[in-house]
Amino acid sequence: MNKNRNYSNILIQLTKLIITLLLAISISITQFSTVFAEDIEDDLLSQDDNYTDGELTIDPEHDNGIEEDEITIVLSDDPDPVVEARSQIMMYSALTYASFAPKILSINQVGGSDRSIIIYSASTGTVRIASLSNRASSNADVGLLDEANGRYKIIISGAVGWIDKESFMEPKDTNSQGVSHYSVNGNGDLIHNISKLVGSTSYSPILQGKAPSYLSQGTQYYSYDGHYFYVNRVTMLNDYKNSTRNNSLNSTQPFYNYFQYLPYRSLSNISGQQLDDYIKNVKGFTQSIPKDTNEGILSHQSNLFEAGTISVWQGNKYGANGLLTMSIAIHESGWGRSYLAANRKNLFGHEAYDSTPGSAKAYEHIFDSFWSHNAKFLNWNFLDFDSYSFKGGYLGNKESGINNYYATDPYWGEKAASYYNTMDRYFGNADYDGYRLGVKKSAGTVDIRREPAVDSP
Repeated sequence: MNKNRNYSNILIQLTKLIITLLLAISISITQFSTVFAEDIEDDLLSQDDNYTDGELTIDPEHDNGIEEDEITIVLSDDPDPVVEARSQIMMYSALTYASFAPKILSINQVGGSDRSIIIYSASTGTVRIASLSNRASSNADVGLLDEANGRYKIIISGAVGWIDKESFMEPKDTNSQGVSHYSVNGNGDLIHNISKLVGSTSYSPILQGKAPSYLSQGTQYYSYDGHYFYVNRVTMLNDYKNSTRNNSLNSTQPFYNYFQYLPYRSLSNISGQQLDDYIKNVKGFTQSIPKDTNEGILSHQSNLFEAGTISVWQGNKYGANGLLTMSIAIHESGWGRSYLAANRKNLFGHEAYDSTPGSAKAYEHIFDSFWSHNAKFLNWNFLDFDSYSFKGGYLGNKESGINNYYATDPYWGEKAASYYNTMDRYFGNADYDGYRLGVKKSAGTVDIRREPAVDSP
């Protein structure tokens, strides 16, 4: 009997000890949960996520390994908000989510399609790094990396910067349909499919040239810089946010569209007469547009008729590639048949701005349009190292090149390059891969010498 009584006393003491330990653990967890909730409450709310009736549920679309009902933060006037979590791992996942989750943005045509969108260097201030067209058909979607001070941090056509929030619609799910992507067609060509509207399946295809060996037909690839490709949008956007490309398919083999990055001072093997024959025999333009166009432009009329000789001759005179100039003229003037081309002999959109297209310059003859482009717009501005508009002597994109300042269309450079690519193929790849492109890997100056020797001037 005494032994049984002793065992009973021991069990009672053990039970009291266990209860005391459990209470201590419960208090510790409650304190940790309170601190955790207080630490992340403001951060989560600042991201403008969904919450109703005082309750905020972690959005499962961000794919942080959290089920919709696993973590709930109760927001109320209670000074001690409670975090309900099934495990410490889930709480850590929620804390990770407190940082901004990249998404997709789609264009918002505020005030019509004649308003440029400024890309700033920071979330505050007015330092401009580029401008974008407000036309959804030009840039329906961009990558969203962060937000602060009423601005979004975005990436498009290689450029990373900040834009005012009003310029774009609410962020889209990274799984949204109709996002711009790349694909390989049956001929082995790489095609950039530019979205016309996020959520639709309408695209504008742009030829990039032969697809690199690491891309294959039947797969959609994603890239907002045109150099590094991904099969997963979230992986891509997270890389962009972390300023790396380590998780891309080609992290050590960036792709460069040859004619998009061909230096403007390069030489072409295609003659002016060959260009004239191409415009006449392949495109079917056999007559210039008459001054009186009241009856409309006929199908065989174009102000690029016999312009090939002019483009190549002036290019040789002023040190510019005549095929690159002709490619810009084709793109800007709609094969020499646009309003400005027909009525003002302006083949390059000179001085036509998004907000004031009527201010475009008028020329007496297309010869004058080519002269102005070569002698003034190129030599005095876009190819002049000392000019504010010089961002690189090639067509380029929004990050660098003529596209940065010449056009608000972020894909203007690759569109012009696609015409060069098509014409060059017709002439048996006369220019393709004629030069080996060099890409500068880091910031700073690089010495350019006449001869391959360090003592060369």
